[in-house]
Amino acid sequence: MDPADQLMRCELFHDVLARDVLIERSGQHRSGLFTREGIIEDSLLRRHYGTFIDARIDPPPGRVRYGPPGTFIFGGYLQTHYGHFLLETLNTVWALRKHAHLPIVWIPKKGETQWLDWQLEILDLLGISRDRHVLNRGDTRYERMLVAQAGYEIQRTFHPVQEAALGQVAPAPIIAGKRLWLSRSGSSRSRAGMVNEDALEAQLESHGWNIFVPERHTVARQLEEISSAEIVSGIAGSAFHSVLLLDHVTSTLMPVFARVPKNENFTTIQRQKGFKQIRVDLPPSALQVVKKGHWHGADFVRLLEPDLVVGPLLEAQNLLG
Repeated sequence: MDPADQLMRCELFHDVLARDVLIERSGQHRSGLFTREGIIEDSLLRRHYGTFIDARIDPPPGRVRYGPPGTFIFGGYLQTHYGHFLLETLNTVWALRKHAHLPIVWIPKKGETQWLDWQLEILDLLGISRDRHVLNRGDTRYERMLVAQAGYEIQRTFHPVQEAALGQVAPAPIIAGKRLWLSRSGSSRSRAGMVNEDALEAQLESHGWNIFVPERHTVARQLEEISSAEIVSGIAGSAFHSVLLLDHVTSTLMPVFARVPKNENFTTIQRQKGFKQIRVDLPPSALQVVKKGHWHGADFVRLLEPDLVVGPLLEAQNLLG
């Protein structure tokens, strides 16, 4: 049996009701696809080791509009966070590529009316035509909807078929001696941050590191910079997940963890793609928490002494010889 077929729990559902996404203050989704028999579990997001996000258990009201006729495939929930877009919005990309003839229904965040440039660029890199995209609006009934099993579940599983479907970009040749620091200076301050990271970056530059701000460049340029470096480091965050789009990774990743909550995505991705990764944990004395993150989100932290980051990083670098 083809390995891809082992994953496929796809079925054609009739009269599927797609509910628009409601974003709560906690950031959770309350949505889902329903048939007359109830909710379709594969249309829901799972987080925190397999538990469903706080989803609806009852279908929306009976007054709905009708979508275009024909068969569609469910894409998922459009995330505007880069990492969650790669891991969750695209968690069925293996099926979107397999059923390339079907239009794709996406559920946007409430209030979102158009695609972001980097989202479309990633879909282009994956060979998913822009002509296929349908943004769902409100409660809509579709004649037939193909719903696929998630190939990636946050902090939990990464199926090899999903890994192969995401990894469509060939890496650039390695540049001998190139060490790349993924700066968070371009990240939204509403998500997480580090005070004094500029002082750290100045020290790293003095040691020969290249400072790179991913948000200032196209996704293709990010992949070129990351894949051509012998060592890629930075405060652990979504920028590291760009390696999902590479068909293989020859760089060594050294994510620096500056918070207590455990993030298994780094291990899950590394294990499936098979690259070398060295985790660098900062001592508590290096940081001061300015503001706690929500649930498992990143904290705002103040870097007290850049040397307390540079030291462990250089030690990890020396392990490579």
